[in-house]
Amino acid sequence: MKKYKLFALVLIFLLVNCKTEKKDISTLTRIGEKLPDFTVETLSGEIISTQSLAGNVSVINFFATWCPPCQEELPHLQEMWQARKSDNFKLLVIGREHSRSELETFALTGNFTFPIAPDPDRSIYKKFASQYIPRTYLLDTNGIIVMQTVGFTEKEFQSLLNKIDELLNN
Repeated sequence: MKKYKLFALVLIFLLVNCKTEKKDISTLTRIGEKLPDFTVETLSGEIISTQSLAGNVSVINFFATWCPPCQEELPHLQEMWQARKSDNFKLLVIGREHSRSELETFALTGNFTFPIAPDPDRSIYKKFASQYIPRTYLLDTNGIIVMQTVGFTEKEFQSLLNKIDELLNN
């Protein structure tokens, strides 16, 4: 009986003191890693690639027009773009599973002026993740991922803005 009590106490101790973290298997990138290689054409015809982002603080966002959290985040991305667009800051918003014509209409309706590119077959998205949007990635001037988020909250977006400003001021 004593062995069972001791076993139960050890088990309770382990359960209380050991935290298990759920691993996000849908995220294929990691903080501290280089940005995956890709090239995409924006609605304005600009070609943006991993190489063209080098030397800039950059944000890449994946969204869909039907996604409620994306709808909430996009106006914040527009404000961020208006306040920070410069030679040192780049923003690329990628419409997952959307055509060029869908995004043109969407951008016009929403008055979005930031660079938007279609990814109709997920060929770019699948280098970053297997599911869930919105997704946002912050890169330093060396193309290293320094922050990545899934979903949208005001608090997390403010953290993103703070980190961007910190990188731009270094």
